[in-house]
Amino acid sequence: LNLPAGDASDTTPRYHAAFDGLQTPWPGAALWRSIDGEATYQQLISTTLEAWTGIVADAMADADPHVLDTASEITVIVDQGTLTSISDAALYEHGNLASLGEEIFCFGVAELVAPSTYELSRFLRGRRGTEDKTGSHVDNERLFILDAAIRKVDMQSVGERGIVRDYKSPTAGESLADAYHTTFAPTAANLIPFSVAYPRAEQSGLDWTFFWFMRSRYGGSLINLALVSFDFDHLGFRIDLFTDGTYATLVRSILTDGGMGLDAEAEATYLYNEAAQIADYGSAQSTLYYRIVQLTTTSASRALNLIAA
Repeated sequence: LNLPAGDASDTTPRYHAAFDGLQTPWPGAALWRSIDGEATYQQLISTTLEAWTGIVADAMADADPHVLDTASEITVIVDQGTLTSISDAALYEHGNLASLGEEIFCFGVAELVAPSTYELSRFLRGRRGTEDKTGSHVDNERLFILDAAIRKVDMQSVGERGIVRDYKSPTAGESLADAYHTTFAPTAANLIPFSVAYPRAEQSGLDWTFFWFMRSRYGGSLINLALVSFDFDHLGFRIDLFTDGTYATLVRSILTDGGMGLDAEAEATYLYNEAAQIADYGSAQSTLYYRIVQLTTTSASRALNLIAA
């Protein structure tokens, strides 16, 4: 699994593994990796904790990640274990945290509707920087409950990103030769910064000003009332300007610190004046097509396609 940053200690390149046993009782398993085309394998981790996982047959509907989603419902058939409902207070503390496809969400209600079958509802969508993935779902996705059974696997370096390796996961007592084989490419998703918050652009005369807020993966949130701080690898921001709404042709990329100084909670701004527009486009612009990207020393955030008019 390529999961986004989980907490303040999640700062080194890694990915995660979930183990779903077929035996009852399940004796545990190990994860082995080959970096030489299966000539040799090395054991990475072992566990006796089985992941709570299941299949969601119908694609989850899109929803606004900024408000409680009381409209969506999904039905999951779990391989083992039980799911439980929680209070809204626990929900807002990231209780019942789960992954489905590329989205991370929390669910408040889990109703058993048939053997091993639960109807989930009352969601907080797009958690941990996945707000742009709420509309990405397809049929027959696998859901994982993100608890202690989801094991972290350290990468040797950021240089392993995107490299496809061979993996096997033998059950305890099973030979490596008989074990299930798969391939996987880690992305060190915990090092990818979250997208900026509340991006917008306002025009005064012929000048434009961009506004946004920095988002931290590690340094506090409004939910727990902790002060927001810059991530340890924070570098700055980039404003990408495009010719039109296809976002296919880049006109200019602007690197900036947003004028935030040392205040991570301040609103960042950038003045894009008439002279700069003429230099970039040949004339002042009444409409801008842009993205605002957060940068770290190793990565750039995802960013929405934005229009200012």
